[in-house]
Amino acid sequence: MEQHDIDRILREHFPDYKIIHSYASSIGHFVFTCSIRTLLEDKLNIENWDYNRPPDPVRCKKIARNLHISNKEIESMFYICYDNAVKKFKIMDGIHRYTALQIVKRENSKSIDLLTPNEYGSNGDSTIYEKTILINIRMCSTIGEQIDAFQTLNKSNPVPELYIRDTSKERREIVQEVVDFWQKKYKSHFSPNPKPNSPNINRDKFIDILDKLCDKYKIRQENIQNLYDILDEKNNELRNDWPKGTREKTLEKCARSGCYLFLLKPDVLECVL
Repeated sequence: MEQHDIDRILREHFPDYKIIHSYASSIGHFVFTCSIRTLLEDKLNIENWDYNRPPDPVRCKKIARNLHISNKEIESMFYICYDNAVKKFKIMDGIHRYTALQIVKRENSKSIDLLTPNEYGSNGDSTIYEKTILINIRMCSTIGEQIDAFQTLNKSNPVPELYIRDTSKERREIVQEVVDFWQKKYKSHFSPNPKPNSPNINRDKFIDILDKLCDKYKIRQENIQNLYDILDEKNNELRNDWPKGTREKTLEKCARSGCYLFLLKPDVLECVL
């Protein structure tokens, strides 16, 4: 990609962009500023990077509320790349913040409802959209370069192994289906905290466990029910034989939801399933 192509694409999609730093070692790699309004434009149509984990809805809603309450600038940088093959921008790091901003925009676009307060700001409130953000972009990088950058970015917050190794699309869809089912059914037991207290679990930890179970039991789409049955069987077992020392308050929460599986810590759960 030539420099004039890069300039044209950026002007078209980020009309208010201002480059503040360029990396001499890599063509098309630089940092620029733009407004949140520009980032959320429908025509930009940003997607999650192919090897990135899907955004956790629980975490995104929490971030959205915090953005509204604090009303501060977003200091952390968004990392994106341009996929020239499909002519789209993809988020390598920042998908949760981006999705949270989409939630704020969606809620503020709703018709004014005086009976139901909007927890993400007044309907039509545009204050947050004029704030400036930092974007680190790679316009000409290879998949290998993107993966190297992605792994470097996530060293302090490891990404589930499922999303950074060469696994089949079928495996990812199986795991995502089961995760979505459990998260919807037992919503109160999923926490954005990396190390939540019992009887809760972090979604990414659950993804790791399911990924290993797919290997252990050779789960495929045609026998995905086996994975559901394995989880249900252990859940029912723990319903009648919970770990010693479990607090009464914890058991009360499990009784209300019907979810006992996460009375066990992820490392223990992985071993007994």
